Amino acid sequence: MSNDKAQELTARINESITALCAETDAAKQSETYLAWLSTVSRFYKYSFGNCLLIWTQAPEATRVAGFNTWKSLGRFVKKGETGIRILAPIVRKVDEEKDGTTEKLSRPFGFRSVSVFAQEQTDGQPLPELNTNATEGGETLLPLLERAAAELNITLV
Repeated sequence: MSNDKAQELTARINESITALCAETDAAKQSETYLAWLSTVSRFYKYSFGNCLLIWTQAPEATRVAGFNTWKSLGRFVKKGETGIRILAPIVRKVDEEKDGTTEKLSRPFGFRSVSVFAQEQTDGQPLPELNTNATEGGETLLPLLERAAAELNITLV
């Protein structure tokens, strides 16, 4: 690869990164993005076992949360809906001694069955969504990257 081509490719990559940074900074200030982050942060990450329990009871479920979480999001569980049973840890505070001092620490003690509800089982305010389209915009960058990879003897699979 000639030095001029390398510099041109580097300049284009830097321009793309700068443009992406500007768009990212603008998105971080967006009220839609902040509302979406606030909503997503209220959904727990479930264990593999709980994901299996959810799937076996409601394979069509998209987002699941407890009754009070849905309530805090401005949604309510429809009358007559049956909860999806999962296992939640029972956490107890225990005294633990370290270096001569006693601290109260939270430790898992066991598990209990709790109900969660799928988004499809609720009504109310719509949850904020982000309009994203990752299928457009790379038409000019991809061929440049493929050409650079070929010139550097990098095999793309």
